[in-house]
Amino acid sequence: MPYYQVNFEIVGNCNAKCKWCVTGARNRKGTQPVLSKIAPVDFEIAIDYMLDKGIISKASNIDIFNYGEPLLHPKINEIIDILNKRGLRFGISTNASLVPDALNATTFENLQRLVFSMPGYSYESYERMHGFDFGKVKSNIQLILQTVRNRGFIGSASVSFHLYQYNLKEINPAESFAKDNDMQFFPYAAYFADQQLYYDYISGQMDPVLLKEASSELFLHYIHDIISERPTNFICNQITDILVVDEQLNVITCCAVDRFMDNTVLGSLLDLSFVDIAILKHNAPFCKKCQDTGIDYSLRPMMVSDILGTSIKSSKEIRTVEGNILPSKMHLDGPANQSTLPSCGKLTIHGWCLFGGSVDRIEILYNDTLLGVAQYGCSRSDVLQTFPLYQDTNAGFIYTVNVDRLPKINGEIYIKAIAYSQGIEIASAVSHVFSCYGGHYVVP
Repeated sequence: MPYYQVNFEIVGNCNAKCKWCVTGARNRKGTQPVLSKIAPVDFEIAIDYMLDKGIISKASNIDIFNYGEPLLHPKINEIIDILNKRGLRFGISTNASLVPDALNATTFENLQRLVFSMPGYSYESYERMHGFDFGKVKSNIQLILQTVRNRGFIGSASVSFHLYQYNLKEINPAESFAKDNDMQFFPYAAYFADQQLYYDYISGQMDPVLLKEASSELFLHYIHDIISERPTNFICNQITDILVVDEQLNVITCCAVDRFMDNTVLGSLLDLSFVDIAILKHNAPFCKKCQDTGIDYSLRPMMVSDILGTSIKSSKEIRTVEGNILPSKMHLDGPANQSTLPSCGKLTIHGWCLFGGSVDRIEILYNDTLLGVAQYGCSRSDVLQTFPLYQDTNAGFIYTVNVDRLPKINGEIYIKAIAYSQGIEIASAVSHVFSCYGGHYVVP
């Protein structure tokens, strides 16, 4: 089965100075090597090779970033054109430190998600972490949004707000900025984006001075609790579902590793088949250490409600007496059946989803385009009362669609639940079929 997610690094470097990221730390020290930017011709060869060998399919999503800053690529328009020509969906995550003119030389109809990474919402936070001018970044975000939306983008735009102990008071203004610019807002706990630092922390070997600094900036109290919940049969989806390729066309073990560490480069992409890659990933020596320490299970985004005291959704599997995981259930509360689609403005989709395992996310799609990820984990005591076996009090989800940005053609909105860690679809039974010209929803 082809990889559904590819992290393809088109630029080897990042220009930010994030303290707890391996590239940012090197930028601060002046030790980051100058890495290459992939030539469009090599990118095209790699994409066609993966399609031809069945490593990816037309249904795969290609994120053109990993640790690097994709907007630093001077020919990013040609990279995007290659993906557009093949009808491949792609994603971009950026720190918005610059707005390249090349964005005006391509189209974004296949851009599924655009993520703006923000380390806070003040000049002080930006000076402390990214090292960029906060006012300039805000202007750049608005300009990038305007550019891509004017050139075909209807997918999900969001702010990934990195939570530190010192920027909690900046959450509300950052969220307002996101909403004012029609973006989703996801406040996530910042973490060690440096595997060696993470190992040192987990094993108690971190330098005391560095540990004191990390303890005053990062939220670390939940990490050991999550590791303690790791199922013995847990398989990281980095092994099974995600492919990482760097700008030199090397296959990398996973998206979280520093490729300059030993045993992280698996080989050259153009020398490997799908089976070769699968075998190498399943037997990667680097993964053993990650598995033994539980880091593979702990590398999951923690929302603000999680780290400020709200209980984390259970990751334990709930099974029937026969030993089977309880099946998925999904229900749509709104909009109601046969309700009229507004011709403009907002449309709220809400309901609940249950599964005997852990649900990673609830995706909202328009035809084949990802509109965004629903807020999942809303309190639903009524669902618990109806389905007590699932032991889930937070099964609710909600998502708001900007109808103005939908294409003026008939289409379908799908709700899809993805099971945590396995990267597999567990439910897509609920779909909305509607006409954008003011027709009616038909909920099967």
